[in-house]
Amino acid sequence: AFANCTGLTEVLIPEHVTEIAAWAFANCYGLTKVTIPASVTGIGKEAFLSCRGLEEMTIPGSVAVIDEGAFAYCLSLKKVTIGEGVSRIENGVFAGCKAVTEIIFPGSVTHIGNGVLDGCEALTAISLPKSLTSIGVFSFERCPKLTDIYYQGTREDWEKVQNHLSIDS
Repeated sequence: AFANCTGLTEVLIPEHVTEIAAWAFANCYGLTKVTIPASVTGIGKEAFLSCRGLEEMTIPGSVAVIDEGAFAYCLSLKKVTIGEGVSRIENGVFAGCKAVTEIIFPGSVTHIGNGVLDGCEALTAISLPKSLTSIGVFSFERCPKLTDIYYQGTREDWEKVQNHLSIDS
């Protein structure tokens, strides 16, 4: 709908919208602020791909699934808050977001896809919820400053997570 609108700077999505479609705001380089209402239940594939001006994003808990690459290559994105209720974060959602320093995964997240944070060069720590049942490969690839990964469950819980990363004791 608004893909490649490079002059677009702010978006206030109306309360009656339930889905942000694939590529809806892709390549809107000037976009700095997006307000997603609680009526939205899904964010489509690469919906905000390469929105280089975005610095902060809050995803409401009404969103069940954040589809592949939804926020990939948002180069200025620093802080991401994902609301309680979001359960699936698909492949590469935040890939290439070099500036991300803080991302909050709520206790409702059960699936984190492949390469979700691939290339998040500024990220130093991450906390994974106990609710996690699967995590994809390369989720933290090319994150050179990432030194601490915390898991909110027990070691026994972690061993039940499908396709998970290995951790040392």
